[in-house]
Amino acid sequence: MRKYLAVFVLALGVIPLQADERQAIPASPGDCATTGQQPKRTAPTREHVDADVRIVSSPGKDSYDKAAFWATIALALVGFVGIGVGIRTLRILKRQTKAAEDATKVALLNTQALINAERAWIMVDLEWPNSSKPTQTVSNSGEPITSVPFLLRCFNEGKTPCWVTGKRVCAQIVDTIPEKPEMEKLPAMWTGLDPVKVGKEASFLQGAIGLSGHFRDDQTLIIWGVVTYRDAFNENLETLWGYYCQPKTSGPHLHRIRESAYNRNT
Repeated sequence: MRKYLAVFVLALGVIPLQADERQAIPASPGDCATTGQQPKRTAPTREHVDADVRIVSSPGKDSYDKAAFWATIALALVGFVGIGVGIRTLRILKRQTKAAEDATKVALLNTQALINAERAWIMVDLEWPNSSKPTQTVSNSGEPITSVPFLLRCFNEGKTPCWVTGKRVCAQIVDTIPEKPEMEKLPAMWTGLDPVKVGKEASFLQGAIGLSGHFRDDQTLIIWGVVTYRDAFNENLETLWGYYCQPKTSGPHLHRIRESAYNRNT
């Protein structure tokens, strides 16, 4: 019995020693001789291996990949078609807008032509009253002056009755007739409300204008002005008129100024 116990105890001591010997890594003889110590255990290392990796062939596309591709192509085509349709629509709208504007202009012109055909038109005649003529005199202070008498007559040559609201007359001694009347020199001679029937004459305006100085042989007397009126179609209408005479050369006869600025109806 004691022999068996002794063998069992020895066996327990030998087994751990064998396990340590299997796990230890033997050291070289030179290391043992130099250090005189048992070599330490080290962890195993992995060796790096260089390799040339190449993709021989890509994986094939499945039905989902193809569907996405063709869907993208279809959307791109739809976008291009939409851009083309949009550009064409804009061009059509531009042409339609221009056509509408032209039609509106034509309609306005036709409307204005109809109004002009039916509206009142005041025409003006200027005469010397009672066959008189400009007179050169001297003022009480001895200054030379020229008295210019006038008789202003207005006629309604349109198709609608009207109301004359103002008459303005200006006289000037000039070397040459200005291209445009000097409106800032035009005084107000008469204001009121004078009804004028179709084809009838308004109340005439008679008066005289005093000018400083006398005529020279090369000078011209101009008499011009504006008649304002209104009718059923317009509130502010006017007739601008003008006459001239050269007393020293052609006598006191009045002649209508030919420039369009002195012959205008609005």
